[in-house]
Amino acid sequence: MNFPPVTTAAMLRVSLWRRLGAVLYDVLALFGVLFIAGMPVVAMRGGEAIAPNNPWFSTWLCLAAYGYLGYSWRRGRTLGMQSWKIRLVDARTGGAASWAQTAIRFAVALLSWLPAGFGFWRAMWNPERAAWHDLASGTRLVRDYRPRTRQR
Repeated sequence: MNFPPVTTAAMLRVSLWRRLGAVLYDVLALFGVLFIAGMPVVAMRGGEAIAPNNPWFSTWLCLAAYGYLGYSWRRGRTLGMQSWKIRLVDARTGGAASWAQTAIRFAVALLSWLPAGFGFWRAMWNPERAAWHDLASGTRLVRDYRPRTRQR
């Protein structure tokens, strides 16, 4: 059964606190992703420790993080967003975000954390509740009001 899309602006807004709750869940998921991504590298080195300032390893972990987040954002939501009933959409079409949008979103989201999370705090004063990475990538977070289907 198809349901009409949610159209009122008040229903679409995602508060900063809901957003940060989803981020907290996603940080926990990212720990697992980065652990799994790091295991083969450490195994190839015979269990030897990797220097903390190794640019190749840091790049590998950054690509692994983008792999998880980019893939999840293309599908509309990460594990944290699913738990907090949030969906990522293209701001113009309301459909799925493109790979280019997810790449821009990832890069700008990293910058959003740098000045004490100011890129996220900006969402408190924006009427659309958009953070820096939402504006730069042309995406929006919306509440996911689709009813759950029970499986028996």
